[in-house]
Amino acid sequence: MYEYHRRTGEKHRVLMLFDLMFFNARDYRQKNFDKRNGAMREYVLVPHNRHLDKLPPDEQRKWRERQPFQITGKKLFTPYHIKDAFEHPSNLSMKMDGLIFTRASAPYTTGTNEAMLKWKPVEENSVDFEVRPLSENPDEHIFELYVTQMARKKIFISVLTLRPEDQSTWSAEKLKTGTILECWYDLKEPDPDRRWRPMRVREDKDTSNHISTYTNVMKSMIESISRDCLLENQDRIRDNWKAR
Repeated sequence: MYEYHRRTGEKHRVLMLFDLMFFNARDYRQKNFDKRNGAMREYVLVPHNRHLDKLPPDEQRKWRERQPFQITGKKLFTPYHIKDAFEHPSNLSMKMDGLIFTRASAPYTTGTNEAMLKWKPVEENSVDFEVRPLSENPDEHIFELYVTQMARKKIFISVLTLRPEDQSTWSAEKLKTGTILECWYDLKEPDPDRRWRPMRVREDKDTSNHISTYTNVMKSMIESISRDCLLENQDRIRDNWKAR
């Protein structure tokens, strides 16, 4: 991810660690999350930071400048400190786009982890579509949105009609056939053809999301839980945590 220096606005890459699967040929996948996270900090973060602390300030700066990214640990919170999790990014130069509730006693799971709950505000829920211009006239600003079903088979989902305020940013030259575009769904928009709003071009991807991802995202938006709802239940979560 990228962080921005608050004073200078300088952008730099940051690798945020939170889990560990293997270390020195030892398999940690069947360990619970607490042990995996603890091992990651003990064997990776602590030695890394100890090495930096031994360097003089000038050498530290030069060393950081030579690295492709900085390394740090992801900040973790107990589930009854949701308010702190929301307020934490305000002290950082990054944007928080959601929360992940991870079972502390769960082993590592490949594929979809049903023991892990991911929360995002509705406006941050998104789908990566393949874009196809519906018209050869670039002034019409109408596109078809597709997701993947299997192999190369694509399924049409909806039409994207750019709003006037989006047209200057999302030109037809930028949204060519095959472009992977991340979009969010505006539930307040009365026109169904204008509900999908562009967020960014996924230059790191060459295929759209699977139909199952699209279905799950739509379900999570329709059955969404608001930030206020999470905060209102913080005390209840704490009481249940203590009563385990």
